[in-house]
Amino acid sequence: MRGLIVLLVLAPFAFSQQAEHSGDARPFLEIEQKLLTADETMDTSALQKYLAKDYIVKSIDGRTYDKAATIQSAKAGPPTKETMQGAKAAVLGQYALVTYTLVANNLDGKMFRAEVGDLFRKESDGWKLAARVGTPHAE
Repeated sequence: MRGLIVLLVLAPFAFSQQAEHSGDARPFLEIEQKLLTADETMDTSALQKYLAKDYIVKSIDGRTYDKAATIQSAKAGPPTKETMQGAKAAVLGQYALVTYTLVANNLDGKMFRAEVGDLFRKESDGWKLAARVGTPHAE
């Protein structure tokens, strides 16, 4: 937990040193794209592979989901078209923080935007998405 607090405090400084899509950022942005594609295709294999066992998300509607609920939601659909804008990543030891603006369609087909923050953790079998928080974009 102490490592997570240090990460959150140092993240703004790390982003000022890290260019978009550069160096260590690319693997995380590729994983993010695979997760977005999973929402569009309703294929949960990427979710199974990249979400940590203890994954938790605070969604833009204020609800909290774990890994199992996230996968079940993806299976239930409906599929959504989602894209990332302005993605940036910073690696700090065994953690990486990725932020971006999500542009997607909601259940009634209307487009919406949200600010997303994803926390990755390095595990024995690779990088896993451990936590996500989404905040509706102020329009």
